[in-house]
Amino acid sequence: MTLKITLAKPEVKFPVKRQGLGGDVGMPLGLLYLGAYARENSDVDVEIRDYRLDEALGKPRNLQEDLADSDVVGVGACTVESPDALRILREAKRMGKATVMGGLFPTFNSEAVLNTGFVDFVVRGEGERGLVGLLDALGGHKPLEGVKGVSFREGDRIIHNPDADLIKDLDSLPMPAYDLIPVEQYA
Repeated sequence: MTLKITLAKPEVKFPVKRQGLGGDVGMPLGLLYLGAYARENSDVDVEIRDYRLDEALGKPRNLQEDLADSDVVGVGACTVESPDALRILREAKRMGKATVMGGLFPTFNSEAVLNTGFVDFVVRGEGERGLVGLLDALGGHKPLEGVKGVSFREGDRIIHNPDADLIKDLDSLPMPAYDLIPVEQYA
């Protein structure tokens, strides 16, 4: 069974700097690497939604429409992105989606993130291997307990699987999946 995952880049309400289309809207390079790695190493269909770009272009957000076909919704977030990331995941969970949060903020705050009640999984550290392992577990191909770098709730307990090994040869990663975004809109 092919899972459909939407990887979302949240808005930053008060960006540190302004550039480009009215905000700090560089390409979501981390999500592009995750998308490429997931497509190459798991049975998934990947979509990327960049809500910073939508905001800059004046497109209204419609999470119901954006996430309707997704099985899994993943959002990466540093601290300033975490409020909007959590809003996206709250709505995704309300829609019945499996929810995943990765990035700096959830890596160091995994228990608080999981205790929100609407984040199912935290991928800690480098996300490529942890996300693919999680997707394989969600697809029934491997046990969740064996996926390094993932934290999750099991009843009242929070389980922190061992940390994932760092990717030593970064040249082994596939090129970012630029085909998943409208590149011309980032100019």
